[in-house]
Amino acid sequence: MQLEQETRSTADGYAMVGVLVGIALMSLSLSIALPVWRTMILREQEAELLWRGQQYDRALQLYRRKTAAPGPPNLDVLVKERYLRKKYRDPIAKDDFELVPLGAPNAPGARQPQRGFGQLIGGVRSKSKKKSLKVVNGRTTYHEWQFAYEPFQIGGQPTAPGEQAPPGARPGAGRPGEPRSRPGPRGGRGTSPFGGS
Repeated sequence: MQLEQETRSTADGYAMVGVLVGIALMSLSLSIALPVWRTMILREQEAELLWRGQQYDRALQLYRRKTAAPGPPNLDVLVKERYLRKKYRDPIAKDDFELVPLGAPNAPGARQPQRGFGQLIGGVRSKSKKKSLKVVNGRTTYHEWQFAYEPFQIGGQPTAPGEQAPPGARPGAGRPGEPRSRPGPRGGRGTSPFGGS
């Protein structure tokens, strides 16, 4: 009887040790997998941010082409007139995009004027000031990733909103002898600065 109790308690002890070793291995594997999982999620959110920002950029381009206005007064106009399917939210900040006023400086770190009443929209950007995994046009924080369209003038130089291109100039026409291309987002010659063409 005593021998039977000793073997039972020894077997229970080995089972407990096995369970503890299993828990330790699972916690070790989770501590390794968790940062990888977070990075994968953040990369997906960055890709979604780029796609949604490009949707706003595209809607602004279409609005400007169709209406000949430099920019819309609000995002509701873009949705109502079907330039934009819906108002997208910033996947990084989990909030609405910050509206960039027309004619705002586009350089990284440049102070942006506050959007006032009656000011037209020139683009959108994320409200998140976090450092990004991806570097876009040399910009390393999400807040610096600005999605705004800049039209071209002769020679491929962007024109400031409200500035007139020289007479007879066509967007993307370039200089004589240069290949013609359509202007891309943010002043690129037919290519997007965010990848793809």
